[in-house]
Parts: sequence; structure tokens; C-alpha cells
Amino acid sequence: HFGIERLLDPTRAMSLPQELLDNILDNLCDDLESLKHCALAYSSLRATSQRIQFRRVVLGPAPSGRPTPCFRFFVLLTESPHISLHVKSLVIMDRKPFSWHTWPKTIPWIVTEQTLPLLLAKLTPNLTAFHMHTRSPWGRIAETRALHAALLHVLASPKLSYLQFKDVSPPASSILLAPGLRGLLLSNAELLEDCRSHTPAGASRAIHRIGLMGKHLDWITSPQCPLDWRLLRKLRASSDHTKPHTKALQLVLDRCAQSLTEFEFFPAHPLSLPRPLPSLSLSKSAVLRRLCVYLVCGQEQDKTVVDWFVPLLDSLDPAAPIALVTIHFEAWDYAGTMGDRYDWTAFDECLTRVVERRWARVLFRCAGSGTYPTAGEFPQLWTTGRLHIEKSSEELDELQYAAF
Repeated sequence: HFGIERLLDPTRAMSLPQELLDNILDNLCDDLESLKHCALAYSSLRATSQRIQFRRVVLGPAPSGRPTPCFRFFVLLTESPHISLHVKSLVIMDRKPFSWHTWPKTIPWIVTEQTLPLLLAKLTPNLTAFHMHTRSPWGRIAETRALHAALLHVLASPKLSYLQFKDVSPPASSILLAPGLRGLLLSNAELLEDCRSHTPAGASRAIHRIGLMGKHLDWITSPQCPLDWRLLRKLRASSDHTKPHTKALQLVLDRCAQSLTEFEFFPAHPLSLPRPLPSLSLSKSAVLRRLCVYLVCGQEQDKTVVDWFVPLLDSLDPAAPIALVTIHFEAWDYAGTMGDRYDWTAFDECLTRVVERRWARVLFRCAGSGTYPTAGEFPQLWTTGRLHIEKSSEELDELQYAAF
């Protein structure tokens, strides 16, 4: 144990091996306040703490009456250029984080911020992941020449391996610029152009992680798609459960069955689901280790999706090494949707079978306030000791970042 006063006094420096100090700081990766203090200390703590603190940076809207985080971070990099070497993942978003009490407010600063192209130029050589969340149309971004050129430079970086676009629709050719691209997530985003006329020869990318909406499933299963997903390891998909989308998703699951280790599924808006839902099968997924499904609580919604989910679990290859089944429960508290409590018996029995056959864990994650299933409604699963329940106030669909 040591106090912050000792950290800030070089004359009282600790005589501990650097490897031990690095290991201690690695365990503080979520404690930004402590990392900030360590970043002001002597060199044996400063370098590692800065590396951890700045490896993922989020730039969002400015608080009222203050300069944008982008401007402030640009000033910091101008004064301390070495920090740019630590930034491996960059997120730019034009809305404030979602909470259960306030709808996210969009503040379109990205197109108008003059320091953003300059900041991107400093960070691009070391970036391995880039996330862009904005409601500004790509055409509007393209009109801002400096920003457009800076973004294309980011997308073409040889070190870039992961891309995420949310609410903004990039050109399909642009997402294929990075020669090392291995992960792609498109959320509420369209592809602006047909890849057949814009994809250069030899531009195929072997994708290991991909997240797509239902309307993109037809694209990646088409012969013209330049993404090679035969060795896909992680698939995150949302679907409206229409037969064409379900067929395309089943095709993806079957073709990458020998490599897929993680599958996350987001059903469409529960009130728009068809009845009954077209079925999916994981019978060929021989190496699947983690299955995650997002469910919306409410009597009719529970019944519709759970009645679909039970056969999906039962279809698992008996030899599949499933280690974790995660169920994300999201409250649906509109008047008249909750009704009486749903009977979870079939779900309880199904999850218990999965646990007993494979010694897997089941994790319930409950976000926000609302009525959720309890351990008492899963008596068989609870007695196995393999059920864990977590409650969170965060929105499930939002990625959590260490914001700057």
C-alpha cells in the first residue's frame, strides 16, 4: 500500500521491479482516477499508466460553454506528442451517452470541428481500431475536404484492424481500404454503393469479427461481396426474422461453423416480430464457445422470443465446447405489455440441459430498471450453481469506453 504523496515525491520512489509495477497498473485499467494520479508520478509509473489510460480514447460533444474534447485533446498532443503513440483505439461520436432517464442528444460537432483532421493525422499511424458514431450523412462529411481526406487516410492505414460505423453510412469501397482489416461492425448504417463496381481486384479481406444488421446479410452472402468470412470467429447479427434474412444468417452460420467461437444475436423490435419466428440452427457449430442473445422483457415479447430460443439452444452440437451462455434482458415497460409473469419453465429446463452436458456458465445481464426474470423462476438452473445474475444501469447496445 502506498499513498499518492509518495507517488508524487521522486525522493521517496519505490524500489520495486518495473515488471511488478506494470502488473499492478494493468489491474487498474478501469480506474481512470488512479491512472491519472500515476501519470503525474515519476517515470517508473508514468509510462505504463499513460499507455493504459490513453490506449482507448473517446471524443464526444462538448459540455455547454466549453471547448470540444477534440480541441482539448489536440492541445494535449501538441504539448506532449509522445501520448499519440499510446492511442490504439479512437472513438468519435456526436451524441452524449445514453441513459435510461434521457434520450441521447445529438450534437453535430464532427463536421464543424477544425482540429479533428489535424488530430486524426497525429493518431492515424498507430491506430488499430476506429469507431465513428454520427448522424451526419457521409455526403456532408465528403463536402468537408480536410475531414474527408483525413478519414480516408485512417481507413487506409496498414495498422488498422477493426472498424465500427454507427448511424453513418460509409461507402463500401472505403471500408476495404485497410489491408489489415479483420473486424467490421455496422450498426444502423447502410452501405452507400454496390461493391461490384468499386472493389479493386485482390481487395478481398479475411474477416475474423463482423457485426451486421439483417439487411447486410444478403450482401455478405452474395458472390460480389469482397469479404472472406470463411474463417469468421465472432459474429454479431441483428435480424427482423424475415425468411430471407434468416436464410442468409443460417448460411453464414453453416459456412463458418468450423471457425466460429462467438455468436451474438439481436432480435428485431419485439412488437414487429412475425409469429412464429423462422428457426435457426447451431447444429453444425462445432467449436462455438460463447452464445449471447438479447431479449426484451414483457409477456408477449418473452413468449415470442423464448419459444424461438429454446429450439436454438437444443440444436447445439453435443460436442460444441460451450463455456458461456449470456442472456441480456432489457426492460420493456410500455403500459399494457407486461401483463402477468411469463412461465419460464421450458427455458429453465433447456438452460439446465446445456449446463449439465457441457459444464457451461449462464449469465443473466439486466440493464436499467424494470421487471426481470429472477433466480426463483429458474429453480433447476439455480441449483446447478452455474447461474450468475448481473444488474447494470447502462444501455446494453452501447459500447463502454474510457472517455477523454
